[in-house]
This record gives sequence, C-alpha cells and structure tokens, in this order.
Amino acid sequence: MKKNGKDFAKKIIAVLCAGIAVTGFTVTDMPIRYSETSVIAYADNYPSVSSSYKSIVDALNSIGVDSSFSNRKQIAQANNISGYSGTASQNTTMLNKLKNGTLVKPGTSSSGNSGNATTSSFAGTYEVVNCSKLNVRSSASMGNNIIRAIDVGTKVYVTSITGTWARVESLNGYISTKYLRKVSDSNISANTVTNIINNINSVINKVVNPSYCTPLVSQKTYYISPQCAVNNVLDVEGAGVNNSTNIISYSRGSGNNQKFTAIVDSNGYYTFYDINSGRVIDVSGGIAADARNVQIYDANGSAAQKWRLIDAGGGYYQLQSKINSSFYLDVNGASSANGANVQLYRGNGSSAQKFKFIEVNPSKSSRSLSAAISYADKYAQKRNPSYASYSGANCANFCSQCLVAGGVPTSDTWKNKSSAFVGTIALKNYFTTTYGVPFILYPSMNDIQAGDIIYMYGTGASGRHVMFVVEKQSNCFYANGNTTDRLRQKYSSTNSLQGYGVLKTSVLF
Repeated sequence: MKKNGKDFAKKIIAVLCAGIAVTGFTVTDMPIRYSETSVIAYADNYPSVSSSYKSIVDALNSIGVDSSFSNRKQIAQANNISGYSGTASQNTTMLNKLKNGTLVKPGTSSSGNSGNATTSSFAGTYEVVNCSKLNVRSSASMGNNIIRAIDVGTKVYVTSITGTWARVESLNGYISTKYLRKVSDSNISANTVTNIINNINSVINKVVNPSYCTPLVSQKTYYISPQCAVNNVLDVEGAGVNNSTNIISYSRGSGNNQKFTAIVDSNGYYTFYDINSGRVIDVSGGIAADARNVQIYDANGSAAQKWRLIDAGGGYYQLQSKINSSFYLDVNGASSANGANVQLYRGNGSSAQKFKFIEVNPSKSSRSLSAAISYADKYAQKRNPSYASYSGANCANFCSQCLVAGGVPTSDTWKNKSSAFVGTIALKNYFTTTYGVPFILYPSMNDIQAGDIIYMYGTGASGRHVMFVVEKQSNCFYANGNTTDRLRQKYSSTNSLQGYGVLKTSVLF
C-alpha cells in the first residue's frame, strides 16, 4: 500500500528544514525568517469538495470528516472563524474554504487559539536558553511523552507555535517557548528564499498530485479489466440501460454492456460511454466518499463523469475522479469474484484500483475514411444506380453507402434495402450494438469528427434526418446528405441543428 502523499510531503518539508539534501537541493543552515504558511497549510488542509455542495455538514461527510457541532467548532477556531455558533454566515465561510481547498485541519492551522502566536509571525530559527537540557515532547502539552532532550545552545527551526509550545519539524515534536530565544535573521536574498519555497512546493506537488497521461485514443472502444481480477472486466449489471444501473466486475464476454468508448477532453479527462445504453460511467450523486457507488447515467459533463488516468506501471492505470483527486475507481475488497461492486474509494495503490484497457475490434487496416468522404462528395447531389433509392427518405441510405465505400462490411442485417441500411434509427441501433459505436446526445463541437453521422431535426433518438460529416475544423464542420441534397454544407453552431445527436462512426476508420 502506498504512503499517504500528504504525510510524506510533510516529512519532506521536515528534511528540507533540517538542512538535508533532497533530490539535488540542499538547505545547509536555515537561520532565516520567512512565512512557510502556504507550504505547511497545503500539507494539512482538507481536500477540496465539489462546488455543488450547499451544506457544510454534507460537504464534510463527503470526505469522511466528523460533521458534529463540536468538531465544526474546532475547525472554525483553526480557521479564524471566531465565536462559532453554527450561524449561516459562519457555515458558509467554512464551506467556501472547503470548496477552495483552503480549510485548515484543527491542530495544524496557521493561527492558534485567541491570543496565541501565529506561524507567519514566529516561524524561524531559535536558540535553546536558560536551561541545561530541554525536553522534546510528542504533543503540545506537559503531560505528553518525552521523545528526547536537547542541549542549551542548540539551534532549532520552528514552523509553528500553539500557545506556549513550538513545533519543530526536524525533531518531530514540540518544545516549550519559555526556553527559546529568536536568532537574528541571516542576510539571505529574496531570490534564495523563493527558490527554497519553489523546490519544496515542487516536491510536494509530485507526491500529492501525480501526473496524468492520455494513453487511450479518443473515440475508441475498450474493455476495462481490473488488476485484482484479470479475467474480469467492468460490466453494466444485467445489461441494463436505465439511469443508475449498477456497474460490477464480471467475466469478460461479448456483450456490449462490457464495452466502453473513451472520449478525452482538452484537460486530459476521459468520459467512458457504455455502448449498450449510450450512458456513461458516473459517481452516484457526484459525491467523493469511500465506497460511493459507481453507475451509468446520462452524459452531463459533470465532474462525476470525468476521470484522469495515472500510470500505475505494467500497462495498468488508476482512474482518478475529477470530483476529488484523492479518490479513485475501485473494486470492492479487491475481489476477483463475479458481481463484485465497482465503487469510488480513497487512493491506496492496491490492485483494486489499477485497470488495463483492452481495445475492442482493433483491426481497421482495410478501411479508409478518405474513400468514404470521396464517395460522399461524388453522390451528395446524385444517386448511385447500384443501390435502391427512396424519394423523400434517402438520407440514411446515403450515409450507409458512404460507410460501405470506406470499407465497412455489409451483413445480413445491414445491406442494400434492409431497414438497418435505410432507416435512421435502425442504422443507429445496428452500429451501437454490432460495433460498439457510441451515440452522443447533444455533443459539443469538439465531439464531432469527419466520418460521423449527424442526427438532426428532433431529438437524437428520433432524428428525422441524417448527414455524413466530411470535414471538421476547429469551430465548424461540413456535412453531405441526400433527400434534400447537400454538398459540403457548413455548420458553425450546433444550435442550428434544432436538437440532435451524433453517431460516432468515425471510430470505424
């Protein structure tokens, strides 16, 4: 199991403050006075929560923190919210800090109780005086265990002061301020201080926020197999298609309820579409909490449906939730049994949180998008006599012909004159079921690519007209169609399509 990133980060700070070389960077002696408030607070803040929360109680519960009045009062005190009585104003202040990731945990605040010294005012180097030896204690109280004793004249670097007790990170303990004298500031340049802080923050960031990667090809379809059950894959339970249908781990088969199409956005977040239902992998209620259920739900672009991939080695990846970067997709109990629940859980680096992506139908060498587009340009304003033609209803027939020209093979179900070949909805159903082609309702302009089929004039599920996309630019696309013949018709706004969907047939090429 991995160490907690934030705890490890605090140890790094302690090492740096003690003047020990870390990753090529050395702090030799730090008789300097500067505020480390931002660094220390970063390591001891609560993780941020979704901006959708309206209640501090619900928000604290979502990250597993005691939300009782007594604990909230301690949190308020640590965050300079004086005289906490649970008023709406006080709770809102606390909630906003939690949303921003700046809510400090009790006992690690940058400021102590009323009348106590603050970290920013007292951080610096001190000398032990007025005693022969000074005891170092495990906590800020006389009644706590003595860790060790240090000699008079010893210089220590204090990071924070609570009451009459000074925290010394390099000793991992507390000493009484009654026996400390501040050492004069050294003549150190502002640039040197800035470099020290930047190096500390860089180390913390690498530990707490591991870099993400984008190894999956957007719009390709994959099985998602957990390391704890290598013969299993993520499975929409019972091949259900309704919102809130559960996701489990199950033996890999051929069902479309085990196939997910990956769509990546410009910030490196993936959304995974279940090709059987057209819905996406979703965290129930958008709440980050241990054992929070994972399901399918209509795509809505929320953080509950977005995941970053963290390389875990050996071809496996962790799926980090956008709701809260401390939480990951997880198989309950690291079980290898069929039916094991898939959930959200705080990151622990176990095999339950590592997944391999296996591409579905990877061979496309015989297909050509350029051939499909050439056919679309040639027959956009005339009919190919090799196919049946339908006056007033030839749009799906035309799009099917484009796909055939690009090398997509016909079948007993999808061929000239068949309902799947010439009907808009039957065409959609055939490709989502047979090839796992995703169908996206009301996509953004970025979701549309050359080779896709646009559904328009009505909702995506009952679109009365379809066109074949022949070109995509950054802010517009061009499409060809029959019935009302169109050659390279430009669309610069998705609103002009009057409600639509897109069948992602570009993934076939």
